[in-house]
Amino acid sequence: MAGCGCMSLGIPHASGQTLDIWPDEAGINVCAKGPAVLRRQGVRNIAEPHEKAQMLLQLMCELSGIQPRIQLFAADFIGDYSRFAAYATIKERKRYIVYDRASFNWKPDQTTWAEIGILGHEIGHHVASHVYADEVSRHAQELEADRFSGFIMSKMGASLSQAQTMDAGNAGATDTHPSSASSRKAIEEGWQKARTALNLNGDKKVCEESWSSSSMLIHGSECRIATTCENDGMQQRLACQDFDGSWRWR
Repeated sequence: MAGCGCMSLGIPHASGQTLDIWPDEAGINVCAKGPAVLRRQGVRNIAEPHEKAQMLLQLMCELSGIQPRIQLFAADFIGDYSRFAAYATIKERKRYIVYDRASFNWKPDQTTWAEIGILGHEIGHHVASHVYADEVSRHAQELEADRFSGFIMSKMGASLSQAQTMDAGNAGATDTHPSSASSRKAIEEGWQKARTALNLNGDKKVCEESWSSSSMLIHGSECRIATTCENDGMQQRLACQDFDGSWRWR
């Protein structure tokens, strides 16, 4: 479950100095993927993210039609705060997502849909402006982020059951968090909207494999999003070019 609360923390510069990214502006939120409200003292060792995490962030932003201007970092969430997985915030008009290293496995073929969904959820907080506006309740904010996560995972090829593993528990609602069942329902709603948009419900169109984006440079490699046709449906995946000129799925 994810809640929105406020905290401050630092990101180390290459020079060894620490950049404080606590929002100075009044009304800026920190939306944390966890059981309650994340505090500054629970976050340590903030540094560059894993390459795969950066690629996933860029892919999800591309699939949602937004420019990937969100800066991603990794950290260690310690003590009682190890129950948190990630958070989103804004500092000096720059968008941030920070994830807990222990909550993600970036080894080949071992990253789960639950982990992908968490990143999608935090992107959703940015897309829906939850990090600087309280136009709806905290429960509504979390459910909106869940819908976005379900939508983007559907576009990436996740089944409904795979997408819902992001919140597979049976936690009840609290003052700041909707229940697990409510979150799964919101994920389903977003997932279904993406399926409808891809014409996978009702009348189906013929799937055609093609490039779906222009080239983008990711960690020195030329990459593009491709539409593929698998299991009688459309999926969108990230492919990057190797040094020998061949394209490989990432």
